[in-house]
Amino acid sequence: MESNKHNVAESLTTGVDGIQLRLDHQGHLHAPDHRVLQWLGLHGRQGATDSLSLLLTQAGLRADTLTRTEQLVSRQRDFSIDWPLRLAPGDWRHLHCQAERLNNDAGQYDGLRLRICDLTAFREEQAFAQMQSLIIALLSSGASTQHILQLLSEEIERLTVDLLASILLLDDDQRHVLHAAAPSLPPGYVQAINGSEIGPRAGACGTAAWRREQVICHDIASDPLWRDYAPLALSNGLKACWSTPILDVNQRVLGTFALYAREPASPSRFHQRMLTTITQLAAMALQREWRNVQLQKLEQAIEHSPIGFVLFNAEQRIEYVNASLLQLFGYTQKELLGATWEVLHGEHAQSEALVELWQDMQRRGRAENEITAIDRGGGEFPAQMLLCRITDHSLQAPGFLAIYQSLRERKAAEQALHEAAYHDKVTQLPNRALLYDRLSMQIAVCRRNQQFGALMLIDLDEFKRINDTHGHSLGDAYLRALAERLQEMLREEDTLARLGGDEFAVLLAQIGEDADAATAHALQVAEKLRTRLSEPVELRGKHIQQSASIGLTILPKGMESPEDLLREADTAVFGAKEKGRDTIVVFEREMHTRVSERFELEQDLRYGLEQQQFQVYLQPQVDHQGTIRGAEALLRWQHPQRGLVSPIQFIPVAEQSGLIVPIGEWVLQQTLSVMRQCEAAGKPLRFAVNVSPRQFRQADFVDSVKRALQDSAADALHLTLELTEGLLIDDPQSTREKMAELADLGVHFSIDDFGTGYSSLSYLKRLPLRELKIDKSFVQDAPNDPSDAAIVETILAIAQHLHLTVIAEGVENDEQADFLRQRHCFLMQGYRFGRPIPAADFVEQWLASANP
Repeated sequence: MESNKHNVAESLTTGVDGIQLRLDHQGHLHAPDHRVLQWLGLHGRQGATDSLSLLLTQAGLRADTLTRTEQLVSRQRDFSIDWPLRLAPGDWRHLHCQAERLNNDAGQYDGLRLRICDLTAFREEQAFAQMQSLIIALLSSGASTQHILQLLSEEIERLTVDLLASILLLDDDQRHVLHAAAPSLPPGYVQAINGSEIGPRAGACGTAAWRREQVICHDIASDPLWRDYAPLALSNGLKACWSTPILDVNQRVLGTFALYAREPASPSRFHQRMLTTITQLAAMALQREWRNVQLQKLEQAIEHSPIGFVLFNAEQRIEYVNASLLQLFGYTQKELLGATWEVLHGEHAQSEALVELWQDMQRRGRAENEITAIDRGGGEFPAQMLLCRITDHSLQAPGFLAIYQSLRERKAAEQALHEAAYHDKVTQLPNRALLYDRLSMQIAVCRRNQQFGALMLIDLDEFKRINDTHGHSLGDAYLRALAERLQEMLREEDTLARLGGDEFAVLLAQIGEDADAATAHALQVAEKLRTRLSEPVELRGKHIQQSASIGLTILPKGMESPEDLLREADTAVFGAKEKGRDTIVVFEREMHTRVSERFELEQDLRYGLEQQQFQVYLQPQVDHQGTIRGAEALLRWQHPQRGLVSPIQFIPVAEQSGLIVPIGEWVLQQTLSVMRQCEAAGKPLRFAVNVSPRQFRQADFVDSVKRALQDSAADALHLTLELTEGLLIDDPQSTREKMAELADLGVHFSIDDFGTGYSSLSYLKRLPLRELKIDKSFVQDAPNDPSDAAIVETILAIAQHLHLTVIAEGVENDEQADFLRQRHCFLMQGYRFGRPIPAADFVEQWLASANP
């Protein structure tokens, strides 16, 4: 359980940026991004709304929670609230909303920022743990089997809200089912099925008992198993039923557990787990012949459970506590036995939350709420508390059970959620979001005080080499050391931020009354920072030394936004890189031309994607005899005014802007369409598609490839995805998992331009690779350059030992081809064998050729 809590806490602080909603001061909702809509179950829905209430109503939020949310929003203060959303019958998503008040420069209310995290997994784990612990405790206490089965059914209906539970038991002759528990099923239906015979077509429950396996009926009206029972079920408003047999240790059927829905439905992962868990717990309650053995196990489970248990007698004094409860509160068993529950709650024992909890338990037999507990040292901590009345065989109430689960981790995670939204995890410096806020504030302050400030971006030169050589752990330590150095040289009112990767930002506040003075001051600071950064850092016995390129811009010059200023500073950094690195460049007006050109190219890219200005060209890949064995998909952009735009010119812009993702998906879709044409014609061919690092890193990359394969009906066995070497060291665990999942479908993977980047045999042997591509820079001079020849031969030897295919690209003449053939490189690609041509022309030629 503690591990689960840790995972949940970690999930609350991961990927926070962007999972937000924004309300302005009038309560209007800014357009939420697709991830928020997907979380709310509204992804793909037509129409937009600026009303938070309407959005939550569409998402299925309960009316009472919606009203509470509206009340909290109207108060214009920070708040937090849980949003339970109904996705399907019995299937709920639990979102947690943390709202932060926003003020304008004058300190007036300017709206709310709503950060949303998904607590569904946490709630499900919590619910299962509490339910299992409760039943285990009841079994240990000697509660009646009927009471346990009834409580099981009630707990499930409480967890699923709109599903109806039923437990049926086999009679002594093992041929008929008898009613045991069904808290909410119509009485007439319960009476009608009581005593019904099991069989191969006896509804869901009778069939599950007959088959000794789970039976899922999505739609009772059309399911042949319900032919004789459908009128009865439908007349009682029951439209779907999922039933699982309850088996004892000898796999003998004891009965069935079922969930009914009032509309056609299929079980979710949560429901399947629930069916399994409940049947196991029900089986434990029913197996009386080895009850003593079971009780011993249950007692051990309670004693070693991570949740705290307290058993109170009728006088409300403690009779039993488990080890987790003692650890949670810091008491010894001797100190607690015989004490009242006030010892665990102190002055909060008469609080509204605890009084209400006690009253609910008295009325309903059980109650649950978040309360404040007091440990032995007097320290307060939040806890989830469950109270349950215990009844004996005479239905008397000899006491009650209290279950405590600490919420320290969850509360800490909520706090971490806020921290993660504004700070870099490696250096703990402000991140891009917080820099934006402070930059906006500094612009306003400078305008008001008629002062100038400066923004500088610091880009470490060749930082990737440190990670490649020494590993990410030392690279992170180096970043932290640099952050400390930079922070020491700045004033308290200045801001040092890390924007990600090897890039820092420095915001200098109010450094001059005119632009020239501010520029001179900023250059002095920048030079000191550059000099300090270039000094060696000793880490783990190694001396690490780096230079830095710095670009700076003065603010405000006009009506620039934070985005404009960051773009200007970024342009200045590029200028510093072009000057040979380890230098400082101040943004000048003339640089706007470059910024504008890049912006125009980015806009043209967006428009070109919409207007289908791109084309897929295919270049053949041949074997040593010249027979075509495959083709590589290459992207071409025919712009109406620019003409044929080189990929060298537009691919970097596409990468930086993120457009490479939809462009890459489009190329894959087009290539798979061509692949399917060849397969349908009986002449299948392998096609290779380049995948950019940014596209591969998308969380839904694997799903997008699967969708493309499904939509095209193409065979995954004919698809090769070409990846760059950089991906081998960029989150290797995630890279390996994604590749393995697609490789299981039959997709092949190739490392493009092998030898030009990070090459590691340890990574090569762990990844599901099929192919290495020798870069054309080695191939072109290999026949006459001993160094290039040695590199090619080394790559071929590596591939042979790792059982990988090798393809050489950039083969332009017979001399190069002969060199490769002599060294047993039998797959080649280049102008010697064919230039890239439009995909349609390639397919036409391929289908008309004599190739098999």
